[in-house]
Amino acid sequence: ATDLMNLVLFQESLNQSLAKAIFVSGAPLSMTEHPLWMDFFRKLRPSYIPPSRYRIASTYLDSQYVEMQNDITSQLKDSKTLHLQCDGWSNIRNESIINIVISKPEPLFVEFISTKDNRHNATYLAELIIKTIEKYGPEKFLVVIGDNAANMQSALNIVKEKFPKFIPLGCL
Repeated sequence: ATDLMNLVLFQESLNQSLAKAIFVSGAPLSMTEHPLWMDFFRKLRPSYIPPSRYRIASTYLDSQYVEMQNDITSQLKDSKTLHLQCDGWSNIRNESIINIVISKPEPLFVEFISTKDNRHNATYLAELIIKTIEKYGPEKFLVVIGDNAANMQSALNIVKEKFPKFIPLGCL
């Protein structure tokens, strides 16, 4: 029973590592079902059966997301000085989105916000920025960067009113 348990745990560890490699490298999820990859895995370890693309896209994507978010949160909580970058735009389907990146100084992608019906007005943008700053500790932030659009510059001014020590900057 112990050997079987160890085999199951090892298989799960391999699946997690494979999923992470696929996500980080941008490889297609279907690669685990391609005959040449299946042959490679069989030759590498005959007892290993890679997960289906569905399982990679659900179970392993969710667990990798949680693991990466926990790592990012831990790095940001341990950092003494941070700066936030916020950029609003429309994706290829013309859906409004906002990306938030926090640098420590290395940039960490923190959040992608689909704004749906919310307009990118200054108040809404400021609320998103303030919420993010408060999550990681306002005392750590020195600079908040946004694009040069009027709504973003107004949002940065609202943030500056709440946190007077912050330096709001537009993109160069």
